[in-house]
Formats: sequence, structure tokens, C-alpha cells
Amino acid sequence: MMSNKRKFLSAKICFLALLASSNFSFADGFSVNENPPRREGDSPALMLSKVTPAIVSVFPARILREEKLTAKEARERFFNRDSAPKEGEKQEAGVGSGVLISSDGFVITNAHVVELGNGALADAVSVELTDRRRFSARIVGSDSASDIALLKIEGEGFPFLTFADSDHLLVGDPVWAVGNPFKIGLTATAGMVSALKRTGLAITGRGGYEAFIQTDAPINPGNSGGALVDHEGRLIGINTAIWGGLRANVGIGFAVPANFARHVAERLQEDGRVIRGFLGLRVTELTPEVAEKAKIDRIMGATVEEVLAGGPAAQAGLKEGDVVLKVFDKEVIDSGYFRLLVSLPKPGNELVLTGRRGGEEKEWKLVLGESENFFEEEAKDFEISVLPGVRLKKVEEGLQVVSLGEEVDKSIRSRLKKDMILIEANGKALKDFKDEDSLRSGVNRLKVLQDGKKVILSLKLK
Repeated sequence: MMSNKRKFLSAKICFLALLASSNFSFADGFSVNENPPRREGDSPALMLSKVTPAIVSVFPARILREEKLTAKEARERFFNRDSAPKEGEKQEAGVGSGVLISSDGFVITNAHVVELGNGALADAVSVELTDRRRFSARIVGSDSASDIALLKIEGEGFPFLTFADSDHLLVGDPVWAVGNPFKIGLTATAGMVSALKRTGLAITGRGGYEAFIQTDAPINPGNSGGALVDHEGRLIGINTAIWGGLRANVGIGFAVPANFARHVAERLQEDGRVIRGFLGLRVTELTPEVAEKAKIDRIMGATVEEVLAGGPAAQAGLKEGDVVLKVFDKEVIDSGYFRLLVSLPKPGNELVLTGRRGGEEKEWKLVLGESENFFEEEAKDFEISVLPGVRLKKVEEGLQVVSLGEEVDKSIRSRLKKDMILIEANGKALKDFKDEDSLRSGVNRLKVLQDGKKVILSLKLK
């Protein structure tokens, strides 16, 4: 029998002979079919490579103080002083995303990203770029009604995105969402525009202004404040919310349109806040019955439900039952879109409305007032003695909860929520701070408005 050594030598000789008779050479290496250089349009990769440097992570924080400690933090401080949070220490309170919109460091994000759990603004905010540089950011202004905030970091030469005209978007346009979901790091997802001008979702709270872009590009917690971009890498929206209570993508996400976000950001840059014009009217949805009476063949528009005596709308001749179909040249889809359109001009500007009264066409020209001047008390928030730490403000329906301080009792915090409107207490209407007498020691029966629905709840006060 042939030994193993002889077998190996024989096999080796055969292999070398095979190589000698072929064109293969180890020196040549494996053949490589080199790809040609990528061109714009071949893939979204080139576009996204230009977008991602302008996307930032936003870290809101609170500065710990004795009076702001939660019950858990107070216990930790008492029982374990070494590991307990220290007074003056910064404590991160979540993460969101943001978009650089100028080379000198202006960052646009969501208002809810820079708010703490009680509705107050964060004590400090840090911004981290994709190259891992961190900056302390100043909150230039925050507008909860639109869910837009503007931040500023110091420096020059930052990468930034340009705004697209979001009014030209169409359902089916491809879009990409870029942000920091679940704090895992910069992430881009793809989808399309699923719908436009979504209103009445109460995402920005009762009294907010909404006309969202709907998209199926996956958006998750942490994406808030990040960019929705078009195929050219232009900013077309600020990712804001997802549908449902699962806190994860279900294929229905919402973004503030770029045109509206830019408008709010410019106002925040100019004034530090958004001062909206005052009409002195309340509108509701157009019903088929009203549409038929007004000889309107589509269920589009807003019906005037109430006109405030002496207000700009009353002075312009608007009456209850009038139907508004256009604000300037823009069609009014529904009452929510009407509210957004009339919120855009500043106080003192003229507003032109067209619509119907009965079957007749009408036009109304009015000069917007300023709500703070018309209802000075409504513009300010206040506390009432029986609910210490609960900040309230006057709205048309009653008293709206603005924020709940750290000192608010746990039992009250479990019932009262930010943006909830207190309508009645023990059968008596709540209109301003003078009505606190209708609240009493012991169990109170409250009628409240939450997410557009009237609810009865009990509230025990000491």
C-alpha cells in the first residue's frame, strides 16, 4: 500500500501540474469587477450622506435642586448619600432629534423634546452632532401650540439643511426620516407621503395648530424633532408623532410641514415666542345639512359657531352660521385647517375670508387683534389656592392646565393632566380664578375636557 506521505506528494504534483496547464495565477489574485463611480439618482446614499451631518441628537436636562427632587430621589439622598443625585447636578431627561437650519448654529426641533414631564422647559439642553461634538444649546423659544422649538449653539460653518416648499408635496412622493430613535444612534428610514393636511388629531393638545404630513417612513420615539427630507435632501417636515399608544412605529407617522415649521422658527427667532392674531370667533365642522343650505357641493369649510361681540370678526360683519371656504387663496379643508391658516399673520395684519351666507357668496376683510390685549387675563397663567403647583390659564371652555409642579400631590397628578380643561366643579362653571370657591375640601366632582371628550372625574382636596 502507498504510504500517506507518498499519497500527499502525488496529490501535490498533480495540483502543480494542473496550475501549470491553466491560466490561473496566485499573483493575479481574485478577479474584481470594479463598480463605476456613483452618480446622483443611482441611490439615496449620496443624498443621505449630505443630509446626515445636519441632523443632531438633543438631550434636555434638569438641574437638581432640593425643592425639585422627586420622592424617589429624596429617598436615595437620605439612605445612600454617595450614589444619590447631588444638588446642582444635571440629569438628562430623555433624548430627541433636531435639524441644523443655518451655518451659524440654529437648530429646529419639537417643543415636547425640550420640555420636562411637568410641561416646563428643560433647565439645560445639549446638542450632539454626528461627529460626536457636543454643544450647550440655548432655547431661543418654544411654541407648544405648534410643537416647534428653536435652539442655538455657538459656532460657525455648521452643515445645515435648506427648506423645501412643502405646499408642493404630493401623496406618493418618496421621503426619508432621519433622527436618533430609541437613542441607538443616527438612523435613516424610507417611505412615502401617505397623506397631507391631517388635522384634528390633538397631537399638539387642545387648542394646538395642526396640518400634518402623514408618512409610512418608520418613525419611533427619539425621532421627534428630526428631519423628513425629499429626494433632493431638502427639509420638508419635522418628525413629531406616531399613531397609537404602542410607542413604536405602526406605519403611520406625522411631521410638521416645513413651511409651517419655518414660519414658527422665524417668529421664535424674532420675538422668542409666537404672538398669534385674534379673530374673536369660534368655528366648527361643516355638516351636510349646513352645506346643502349654503349650496356647497363639497363637505369642506368651517362653520362659524360663535362670534365675540366687539371682536375683529364681529366688526368685519361675520355672523353665526356663516361658512368660511377660503383664507386668502387657500381652501379651508376643515375647522382645524382654518385655525392654522388664520394663525399665520401677525396681529395688525389684514385677513381676507371668503365663503357663504345662506346661498350667497360673501367676503370679509378684518384686521387681526392681539389676544393678550383683548383678553389680558387669559394670556397669563395663574394658580388657585386650593390647587397649589397647578398652573392654569383661561380659555374659551374653562380653565386649562398649563403645567403641574413637582410639589403637586400624587393623587392630584394622577387625575389632572397637562392641556386638560376644567369646565365645571360641583355643577358650577369654571371661567377664571375667581371661581375657585366652587371647589371645596373633600371630594369634588369635576367635568373636564380631555382629548376632545367630556369626562367626569372626582378630585379629593385637603
